Amino acid sequence: MDAAEVELTGLKSATQEALKAVHARSGGRADIYLLGYPHLINTDTHEVGLTYDFGKELADLQRRGDAAQREGMAELDRSTPGRGGFTFVDVKPDWGGFAHGLDPRPLASQSNAWLVPILGPGREYYEWVHPSAAGWGASALALVTAMR
Repeated sequence: MDAAEVELTGLKSATQEALKAVHARSGGRADIYLLGYPHLINTDTHEVGLTYDFGKELADLQRRGDAAQREGMAELDRSTPGRGGFTFVDVKPDWGGFAHGLDPRPLASQSNAWLVPILGPGREYYEWVHPSAAGWGASALALVTAMR
């Protein structure tokens, strides 16, 4: 969580810098959509031990990350010349909120998860905690809806 907090401080500016470059490369014509990330676990509360609520900390971190990206995209949309625009797309509603995040309990079934669980059988390291086919489908639906 500490490492994620450090990354969060520069998230908005790093996102803006990268997407300004995409916009410039398009000659100012691209409509740029930034997909947010789903809830990583299937609950907004999950206590580890007796004193630390990891689920609450993670949900709060994700809300602040979404807010930084949403603000960054809105600022770019207002301040960048050209025909193209910048839109943040929240995929969480199309993922059913917390319904399809990973179950954080040890040895829990991940059958409802639309994210590849860490140490998922037959899965490679780079796939862990990335969307499964169902997750990508939900994200695609959110993108299509935003594009309309």
